[in-house]
Amino acid sequence: MVIEAYTFSKKMNSTAQPSGSGTQLTVTLKENTSVLNPHFLVHGYSFAHNYIKWGSRYYFVDDIVSISNDMAEYICRTDVLATFKSDIAGSNM
Repeated sequence: MVIEAYTFSKKMNSTAQPSGSGTQLTVTLKENTSVLNPHFLVHGYSFAHNYIKWGSRYYFVDDIVSISNDMAEYICRTDVLATFKSDIAGSNM
């Protein structure tokens, strides 16, 4: 599967989403992972990535763990506000 990785700065209480396309990375999901807090196994990784888009969801990269010289594990958690930005903007609250 392919994810888009970004170096992106945003406030925690913001619905901001990165503009443009990020770096396309071919990844594997770590076994027994969660959709809300996935762990991706990445070849050719960068420690600069701190934000991920996978499908229609956005994730903060909480940690990058080096597994070998060319592989790392990206430990992520859902950015709920960015993921549901259109629902939030369309609500009458």
